[in-house]
This record gives sequence, structure tokens and C-alpha cells, in this order.
Amino acid sequence: MILFTNGCSFTFGDELSNSKQESYPNLLSNNLGCDKFINYADNGSSNDKILRTTLDFLLNHETYDHLYVVIGWSGISRSEWYDDYNNQWQKITPTMIDSNPYATAHYKYLQSQLHDNLNFYHQVLFLQLFLQKNNINYFFFRIDDGNVKMKVKANSMEVTDGFDHRYIEDYKFKHIDMNKFPSYLNSQLSFKQYVLDNGGGIKPGGHPDENSHIIFANHLSKEIERLYK
Repeated sequence: MILFTNGCSFTFGDELSNSKQESYPNLLSNNLGCDKFINYADNGSSNDKILRTTLDFLLNHETYDHLYVVIGWSGISRSEWYDDYNNQWQKITPTMIDSNPYATAHYKYLQSQLHDNLNFYHQVLFLQLFLQKNNINYFFFRIDDGNVKMKVKANSMEVTDGFDHRYIEDYKFKHIDMNKFPSYLNSQLSFKQYVLDNGGGIKPGGHPDENSHIIFANHLSKEIERLYK
């Protein structure tokens, strides 16, 4: 069995003393008895990057037998763009306002809550349909309630992540498998809120602590066993 995980700093294990050993992907892999796990998560990843790199992995994977995919969707206000000059993808996050002209322009002129929420819906639906078509076992979750005020420089604009399912028409949600993505509409089941409600803690920089990763790995184990065992 192979476990593939992707996400942002919550899945990477930012602020942990040993992110590879103490983050939930490794703990979950041990719980499930996986032969190996592959973690594509990176600090500051947007859902654009999470979707792109997950598809890159899956499309280059020889077989989907005994593969489990767990995705921790990030803040919907993040984005990325391709830098032709430097030949690489560049991230855009609210924390880059003022220090990066592209990020400043993006959040000042282009970003909108409606677009962010609709884009997230499309990202989730697209990946879900790909996984279902290829009979790949999966589980999705959101990292928090999606309404975190981003820390930006003083005297600059304030950006709220802005997750709000009311921007999406109700009939569209019937196409999302909420059994495999229960935190889409229930923020209490997001990573951050679930661990806080069950005895976990948060590091000074806002990331789940070591105990929280243990709690959430155990929670994910139960969910995957419920769905696939």
C-alpha cells in the first residue's frame, strides 16, 4: 500500500521539530501499515499548486492499485503563476503583499471572494472526478475554517481567506462526495478545528503541534478504515 499526501504547511509539518517523522502523513502511513508514503506538501502551497502537482504525480504513476490519496486543501485566496523569464512556478499569497509587486496587484485588482470560492469548487470537483474515474481511494479535508485574516505588513490591505460556501449554488454540492470530504461544509471537521476540539494545540506560528498531528492522523485512519476497509 502506498500513501500519497499533498497540501500546504499543515501537511508539510511546519513548526514541528522533525516534520518528516512527526507530521500526520508519516503517522498515518504507520497507522495504515503502508509500504511507503510520498508527501508532496510544501509551505505556502496554493490549491492551484496542490491540484497541479497531484495530477503530475498521478499521471506519471504506473499503477493505481493499493494507492491512497489524502489531500489537505489550503487557503482559497492563495494562487500561483508561471514565470516565463525564470522558467518556474511562482506562488502568490497575502503575506507577500507589499514585498512582491505581482502579489500586491493580484490582491488589489484581481482577487475576489466569488472567484476564489468557485475556483476551489472546480478544483475539488476536477480532482474528485479523476480519482473516481481511476478507482483511486482518497480523502479530502480543509486545513481550517477558511476565514483566517492573513498577516500582512502594517499600513497595507488586510486579506481574509474568505471561504464561504454560500457563493456556490446549492445544487452544485450534490456533485461533491461529502462522505469523502466531510469538512467541505463542516468546518468543525477541518484539521485545525478538529484537533482544537479534541485536545490538540497550535504552535506560535499558527500551525498544529506534535500532539495535534497524532490526533489528526488517528482521525484520518478511522475515516479511511470506515470508507475502504
